[in-house]
Amino acid sequence: MKKTNDYHEPNEFSVGDIIFFEERDWKVAEINGSRITLYRDRIDGRPETIRLRQKDLQGTPDS
Repeated sequence: MKKTNDYHEPNEFSVGDIIFFEERDWKVAEINGSRITLYRDRIDGRPETIRLRQKDLQGTPDS
């Protein structure tokens, strides 16, 4: 599993990657330009997707 703060370049995301975002594991379902679609199964078994800009998933560089 990859953590979002491991990414400093948005092109490092690939379809199928598992990332940790907002305290949940998400799977990268689609990359469309600067937009990324994340997918996960909720605890009740229903699917959930969110669409974000790739820069919203970038971690802040270490100081």
